[in-house]
Amino acid sequence: MITIHKKSATHTNLFCKKYKIESDTIISFLTEPVEFKGTTLEDLFDFLIIPNEKLIQLIFDRSLGSFPIKSFIDDLKNIPEEKDDYQTNSASHYIGFERVTEIWNKDEFDGRIDMSLYPYKKKKDETYSCSFVPLYHIKDYKLKVHEKFSLTDYRPYYEDEDYDNIDISWLKGDMTLFEVLESLLFEISFHGDPISRKEAKDDLDERIKEVKEGNVELVDWEDVKKMWEYKLEDDDENKKND
Repeated sequence: MITIHKKSATHTNLFCKKYKIESDTIISFLTEPVEFKGTTLEDLFDFLIIPNEKLIQLIFDRSLGSFPIKSFIDDLKNIPEEKDDYQTNSASHYIGFERVTEIWNKDEFDGRIDMSLYPYKKKKDETYSCSFVPLYHIKDYKLKVHEKFSLTDYRPYYEDEDYDNIDISWLKGDMTLFEVLESLLFEISFHGDPISRKEAKDDLDERIKEVKEGNVELVDWEDVKKMWEYKLEDDDENKKND
């Protein structure tokens, strides 16, 4: 087990003995389970990502979408000229990592680790994506690995088939340092580098403004659900005919 603190890290071996890990060697423990003790996002960058920038870029280039990690480091260290208007802060929310999966049928099984903003005071479904948020806004948020997992099973739509052999045991395993870093880097680069992220958010804000001003034609939610139900029934029929 790797335990990352604010400015240090320790490794607990099979004999339950702890010893200190330095920034330049922690990268060799990527396959070890990880936990955080009072660690913020900026702490993780300062202790692990920045000292190992080139190696992190090489290992996680695919998760980063080939964008330079330096641009995200600069984003984290940026001091904004204007106060942002985000609904969360480090006192109300933390950054959580959680195993998530969706089961559609035996051929469609989506498993991943989500990085999201979670409220300290639990409220139903009140989590926020980090993908649009500048890193300087969430750099003081503490990190937490969730032991629980989230599973959404859509198989009731296909009740005539048996998919009990789907293996979801991976949901119950310890989360490794590699998995946490992969989730983090994938999430922060979801819309590209920080410049592309801002452009995507500005575009979304403009669309929201158009909706609020009544300048776009909307589709009733009930009609959307009917379209989904029709598609699922159509998929069922196609499967039977195959």
